[in-house]
Amino acid sequence: MMFLILLSLFVTGHGWTEDASAKNDEDFLHRCSFSKDGLNRLHNLDYQYESIGLGGTTMRPGPHGFTFPSAPDLRTDGWIDNRPFLIYQYWWDEDGHRVVPFDLVGGYGESVDAGEIKEFSHYLDISSGLLTVDLHLSFGSSTFSSQREIFVTPEGVLVIRVTDGEDCNLPFILQVKPRPIWPRSSCSPYERIDAAAPPELVKNGLIFVADRPNACRATMAVVTENENVIADKMSCSIKNNKGNKTQTFFLAPGSSYESNDPVGKSWDKVTSAANKGFERLRDETRQWWTTFWSKSHIVVPDEKVMCWYLRSMYYLGVYFGNTDIPPGCFGTNPAGFYGAVCPEFDLPLNVFALLYSNHLEEAGRVANWLSDILERARDNARHSEMHNISVTRSTGAFYGPLIAWDGRLLIPPTPQEAIHLYEKYPSANVAAMALAYADFSNDREYASKATLILREIADLMVEDLVWSAEENAYKDKYMHSPLNLASIHFVLRECNSRKVNINGDLDRFLEHLHYDWGTFYGRQTIFPGNHRQNTGDAPWLQPLWWFRLFSCHDPKIIASYDLIRHSPTGKYVFNNGWMAVHAAKLYKEEDAFKWVQNLANPSPGFPNPAFDDTNFCEIIYDWEDSAKTPEIAAHASLVCGLVQMMLDPDDTEGVALFPALPSQWRTEGVSFKGLLARGGVVVAGNYRDEGIKVSLSNLGDSLVKRQLRIRCYGKNLTPDKPVSSISQNGDWIVLPMDLAPGDTFEVFLIANGKIN
Repeated sequence: MMFLILLSLFVTGHGWTEDASAKNDEDFLHRCSFSKDGLNRLHNLDYQYESIGLGGTTMRPGPHGFTFPSAPDLRTDGWIDNRPFLIYQYWWDEDGHRVVPFDLVGGYGESVDAGEIKEFSHYLDISSGLLTVDLHLSFGSSTFSSQREIFVTPEGVLVIRVTDGEDCNLPFILQVKPRPIWPRSSCSPYERIDAAAPPELVKNGLIFVADRPNACRATMAVVTENENVIADKMSCSIKNNKGNKTQTFFLAPGSSYESNDPVGKSWDKVTSAANKGFERLRDETRQWWTTFWSKSHIVVPDEKVMCWYLRSMYYLGVYFGNTDIPPGCFGTNPAGFYGAVCPEFDLPLNVFALLYSNHLEEAGRVANWLSDILERARDNARHSEMHNISVTRSTGAFYGPLIAWDGRLLIPPTPQEAIHLYEKYPSANVAAMALAYADFSNDREYASKATLILREIADLMVEDLVWSAEENAYKDKYMHSPLNLASIHFVLRECNSRKVNINGDLDRFLEHLHYDWGTFYGRQTIFPGNHRQNTGDAPWLQPLWWFRLFSCHDPKIIASYDLIRHSPTGKYVFNNGWMAVHAAKLYKEEDAFKWVQNLANPSPGFPNPAFDDTNFCEIIYDWEDSAKTPEIAAHASLVCGLVQMMLDPDDTEGVALFPALPSQWRTEGVSFKGLLARGGVVVAGNYRDEGIKVSLSNLGDSLVKRQLRIRCYGKNLTPDKPVSSISQNGDWIVLPMDLAPGDTFEVFLIANGKIN
């Protein structure tokens, strides 16, 4: 029995009930929304901040709904800045660090005291992006209720409405405080600058400018929709001049890295928002989220998995929605690798999740960003330095594992990390993301950009290849790891299949790439060495996923998976989703189920990665994990894993449906709609006791030829109407499919020749 009430469609003449609208209808989205209630939650040592955002503006609100004060009982003696903060996609310094120029304080009286919380409740509605904070506050001799409604518009304007109860006899004050400390470099102490220019007084508000040496000019425009306000330049604050109990504030950030006139840009955005008003902006933001949620859905009979899937998608919306500069390792937390973008692992996981779930606009923004920073990647190739290592190449493009908004390399804090200058994996991932977007979207204009990225990366990789007469093969002269080799192999293979000319003899390179196979209890693996159980890590299997270098039937891949599945790799949280993808591609349904469960439910040896209903954490399970808000829902690895159990979207030759359904789900039924496969094919599927229904639509402008493979798990199925060239081979129904542009192909496979 399914856990939730599902909206149903009926197919005429069959009596078939299709689980169509699924569990991400509005009611279920509300049920999966984030909620924190009670003082015990407020004072929890593992308190985590919610995340709201759109348009490149992201806020991690504190308990009062602002960026100050922090949660009261978190430890502050670690390396991570665990305060709430407001961040903007173009706030960076010249060393490639994200910066937080301003703190927001809300309070009362001359000291702008936030008040002592006596009652506490937060509710973040993921269907609309609206955070509602309900507090009972004590300030001086007054005790009163206060509600804060907070959201970020698609244009990146932060909107805060404060409604105080009748017992409040003081006006609410919003104060914008320029932060005296900005990080300057990864090795030097923080630089403190106490002097800050006073804000500019404007109608109904203030405009703030924060300048630091070797950094952007950061701006913030703040206005209200109430003309009865006092804006004070000296205290950097705005308050009512009358006893109004409701006050709405609009805040728009800007940066000189985005515009030659960041003050004007902030002002234009904030005044446009204020002219629309709170209700209209709230409706527009809700509509953006409604459209976002409508792109696709998945239904499985596991409410926790479904909730975390939808919460993962919410984080993708927050951090990638209308955003030009992708988020970094810990969302946009500048304490995590200084907020640098991570093509090494984090970014591709997010991009593939966006593609699979049919969020082409969000994935396209990342793809365009990768193209926009190509010139900087060329500069990185010509000369790069990290600590004691300097690398100079004559050609190509180099994307490092951690890069800034403009593609410059982040200097890591320790000298041994300079080895990243030799690493090919991040650059190969950039090529994989760019090519995947071109393939999934059928965007021919972007395809030429993706091909250029591919060629530049290939030229760099070829320059680093050297001939080994001893092994009669080409090897990378800097780094000999299997993942580095797989990266080179993938890039050269794509050049060959896409007929991209590079510097050198492409056929010879591919024929003579050096592979050093290993063993696992006598079975050959793709990793060198003689391995035993309890070793290995999920990324080692990357050649099976978006590199697509090995068939799922290759004994070396199967042995390699069997090696890693016994290791503690799942304790690094997002590896669980990664392993779920690998298991699904190998048709190991019960394994895939286990890995997905590790992300949603506690299990022996793998603690629940969610401290509470606010976000996933990632690694280690030390006391600072609660400050790593958020790891973009384990880097969206749950999205990737769950999609792969429903559909293998990566293959260029075929489409495999329901490749990894555990027995529990097969009994109760699953469905999905709107998932995207390469070639611009939108897929829907429904697996039930009565049979299987699938639908594929070609949204592109050219013919799509695929071999359609549907896993039926031993069911005896027949189509409801004649289908040419259909066959059943054990667990699989196989049929060819030619889809003309705009066409849809549907097939009903009926159990026992009929649908009850």
